[in-house]
Amino acid sequence: MKLKDFLLAAAFSFSLSPMTALAIASNIEDGEVGDGSSAAETESMGDKDVVGVAIAHGDFSTLVLAIKAAGLEQVLRQNGPYTVLAPANAAFAAIPREQFDALREDHDALAAMLKHHVIKGEVSAKQLAERDSIEMMDGTTLPVLAKDGVISVDGIKILATDIEAKNGVLHAIEQVLIPEAVGRQLEKIMNEEESAAQGN
Repeated sequence: MKLKDFLLAAAFSFSLSPMTALAIASNIEDGEVGDGSSAAETESMGDKDVVGVAIAHGDFSTLVLAIKAAGLEQVLRQNGPYTVLAPANAAFAAIPREQFDALREDHDALAAMLKHHVIKGEVSAKQLAERDSIEMMDGTTLPVLAKDGVISVDGIKILATDIEAKNGVLHAIEQVLIPEAVGRQLEKIMNEEESAAQGN
């Protein structure tokens, strides 16, 4: 395992806030975690897979940490194609700390949540806007709405569209998509921890 990969996994696995994990990842300067520079200044985004594009983009650093921690990196580096609804760093930072901690400790839930952001097949913004719903990698179907030039998936707006990769495309979204099953699991865990704390 590369030192960079170890540090990325450690940043996400230990008791760190999303922003702290992001800061650690952003300080790794081996060329795989971007500093926010555009693809034109480094390598064409189209020459990278969806994970490589997320790394090079710079604003998806926390998403990259999550993908690596959940063990999905190699899956998303395959031929695909894949469409990734990619939450930016600010979207992860908005997750309540208690939910983030519970999610961080449950890799199955983390993987399920990330699959809730992936579509099997390459779906452009234009194609997405023509649909009423879309099936995600986790088997769930989410509603799609296109109104006034803005596309929303399950009520969450797409902020940037058609970020091309050699094995698919990414669309940046404003919030993290939490599948119902994972949401119920996180709520249960938090309730149990709260009850245990009150018992002490």
